[in-house]
Amino acid sequence: MFKTLRFVGLLAISAVVFAEPDQSAQQAMAIGIEQFQQGDYPAARQQFEVARELGYDSPALTYNLAVTYYKTGDYPAAEALFSRLLEGQNQALARYNLGLVALADGRLAVAERWFQESASEDAPETIRELAQRQLAKLAEDAPSDLSSMKSIAQGYLATGLGYDSNVAGVPDDSPSDRGSFYAELVAAGTLSQPVTEDWRVVWDGVIYGQDYTRGRAD
Repeated sequence: MFKTLRFVGLLAISAVVFAEPDQSAQQAMAIGIEQFQQGDYPAARQQFEVARELGYDSPALTYNLAVTYYKTGDYPAAEALFSRLLEGQNQALARYNLGLVALADGRLAVAERWFQESASEDAPETIRELAQRQLAKLAEDAPSDLSSMKSIAQGYLATGLGYDSNVAGVPDDSPSDRGSFYAELVAAGTLSQPVTEDWRVVWDGVIYGQDYTRGRAD
């Protein structure tokens, strides 16, 4: 006896035909789907795991359990289960969802590769369109990501003129007939060079100088 059960989840929708499992396993699967639709992903995950422990093994369960792992933030477990579907009839769907997992996990290059594969001409139209949207979004976000890898240079320059009436540096209560006009220069600069996406090397430098033109006070 055969029965059709649709995949649960917001990542994508599909269907699969499988041998009817034990009644208790089938009940756990149905409860898991209902809890998922209600947004209770941890409870849905628990029910799908119960169904698996009761001997229920099908692409539908693998997919649904992978989706709940994704929804609960267990990205390594989700990736492992979606990878098991790469050899089946839903491999384009599996590639797309692997891209979503990598994207959520911050691995943008890996996500882009999976989306490119799931956007191939032999993929179903729905999956291809979803993948193309993700690729377009990654392309839009790329400039801001690349900007963090650019070298940044900043500088500050200031000049000034003044008159020092006590060039000799004698105590304030002692007489002095030595004064001088002076010019001063202050220059500061910073160079920031990226090493990786997370690390930068920064060089800071400051130059200060004064030049006196001495003369006798009137």
